[in-house]
Amino acid sequence: MKCLLIKQTRGLLHRTFRQSWSRVVLLGAALAVGRAAATDYALSVRNINEMQAINTSGLGSTNALLVLGYYNPGDRGGGVFRWVSNSTATPDGGRYLTSSNFSSAPGRWERMLNGETANVKMWGAKGDINFAPTPSTVAAATDDSAAIQNALSAIPGSAGDNNGAIWTSELLIPAGEYKVTKTLVGTNAGWIKIRGEGAQNTLLIMPLGTNNDIFRYQSANDAIIANNGTANSDLAVRIEDLNFYFATGSGNYSVQSQHNTNNAGLVICLPQEANTIRNVVTEGGAFGIRCFFGGNGAPAAFRDVVCSDASVAGISIEPIPGASAAANFAGGHVTITGITGDHRFDESASNACLVRFVNYIGSALVDDLNAESAYGGGVIQHKFPDPSTGWAWNTQMGHINIRNCVANLGTGFNTNIASGADFLVLKGGQRTAAVTMENINLYGGKLIRDELTGRMVQFHDASASGDIQGFCRLPTSYEGLNSDPSFIRSRLVVGDKALYSFVPPTTGWYRVMGPHKGGGQWGKIGGKLTVTSKFESSEFNFDVTSSTPVSSDAAQISVVRATKSDATPPCVTQARAGVYHVGSSYYPFVDIFVAYLIGNTDNAYNLITLAFPVFDKQNLVIDGGELTLLTPTSALAGGDPAPGGSLDVLVTSNLTR
Repeated sequence: MKCLLIKQTRGLLHRTFRQSWSRVVLLGAALAVGRAAATDYALSVRNINEMQAINTSGLGSTNALLVLGYYNPGDRGGGVFRWVSNSTATPDGGRYLTSSNFSSAPGRWERMLNGETANVKMWGAKGDINFAPTPSTVAAATDDSAAIQNALSAIPGSAGDNNGAIWTSELLIPAGEYKVTKTLVGTNAGWIKIRGEGAQNTLLIMPLGTNNDIFRYQSANDAIIANNGTANSDLAVRIEDLNFYFATGSGNYSVQSQHNTNNAGLVICLPQEANTIRNVVTEGGAFGIRCFFGGNGAPAAFRDVVCSDASVAGISIEPIPGASAAANFAGGHVTITGITGDHRFDESASNACLVRFVNYIGSALVDDLNAESAYGGGVIQHKFPDPSTGWAWNTQMGHINIRNCVANLGTGFNTNIASGADFLVLKGGQRTAAVTMENINLYGGKLIRDELTGRMVQFHDASASGDIQGFCRLPTSYEGLNSDPSFIRSRLVVGDKALYSFVPPTTGWYRVMGPHKGGGQWGKIGGKLTVTSKFESSEFNFDVTSSTPVSSDAAQISVVRATKSDATPPCVTQARAGVYHVGSSYYPFVDIFVAYLIGNTDNAYNLITLAFPVFDKQNLVIDGGELTLLTPTSALAGGDPAPGGSLDVLVTSNLTR
């Protein structure tokens, strides 16, 4: 009897288990026809369509439904849902869905997150290009624009859902190649983190011939539409592990082919605290990343990004669209750490750059940069605002700190612009940004091309040509000023010396030092000036005072080291110092005499470098940095030491022995 009772009990438990399991994995017949009384069941269905076909009129408030996939089980679009009676939430295809069963009661299916991250496949995105994004494979793929946009719009970020809680603050774009034909706008993106599963694994691909930006944050999108120089901030921008890719005619970026040259991969505006763009790749377009203004209250932070083959700039820091007044120009703070890029396309080889600052008067750091190929616009480019905007030579200039960079420049697919590809290019208005640099390694091109003053700065340690690498090891600073044609200045400081190198076009006297603009009733210049070229190295001390009345000993020169004049004569043979006046303004000056040129045009042999200490003997900065070596572009006409004025005193010394 006891054994029989045990067998009957086991049979009952077995039948109960089978009945319960059937309720979990099957839609019961009772659900199909409805019930008079609501009952809770744990259900599972294969996909979203099967879920929507359920008659919900008999479901209780705690029914849970496991959807195995959006289209097919395991496609990462499924999840757990509950039926919320009388809910009027707007259906979005992923978080809130309606029932398609005509017998269902009013309400919505609502997705429940149980520790997992919301991802765009939950809204039906497929990411099904699956092969190299050629025109044919992209054309055949599903357009995921609407699904991804619905996901972006559905994530509330800091806002609460209908229960007052945060539903999620993160959106994942799983590994895949997603075709997008419309600009994606992060409507709540300032509050959420958007991430892929690796920049080589998660690609947002804009088809060839579709000229749209790929992704914009909300404030950036609003600023572009308004185009009036005003904008809100994109709050707490966080985006990582994604690739923004413009498809090409060849399906890749390894050959010259048709490609997008007009649009941007990613656009942000006035990013505030806790922002970062990290491990992001952009390929093609006019811009990889556009940032309107700099950081707002915190640095606009770019970390370990790759921006290749952009026809204008990999990263572009620029004013808010429509800005014409100085108040709306790009300011704030920018940090770019670990940026890499190539540019090879022929049609933009002469103007493309990797990092571009336009009308930027804020502070910036560019660190750990690696660039290759044809950046004719400079690996880094800075444009100062034009005077018509209210920014002039005596206004805020901005500062860029550049360090730990390597660049191999010159060759595109079918173009070699080695002579026109330089590391830093400075443009614009009446002055340049103040630039500091250290540990720069260059193959090809020059260290600085200052288009404002016309000055070209070579690398200090080598010529960066052939098999020689150019280096900038010592801390180096540079700035240029061009307030009018009669007052052009530039200041290059390497270590503790101000340097200027130039190739004189002819023999004659060249002015290399003078007062700052306007002269005045008095002025003083002095120190040790070193003159070097291929076959010489001379030093002389000078002391010139232009206080009135000008005395006969107001100018003095003492030769410290003279160059030997032998079988190979030096370029520079004399130096002179003196004072002249124009009206009531007195001008101290120092000149050098170029007596000999080899072939007149040979830069390697005729390059003359002047060096002047930045600090005086008491280690005080001289005149706040305003006393600079001049920029001689031509010899003084007729050797006149007092152009347009009257000479008061003049002392001349030989620099040869």
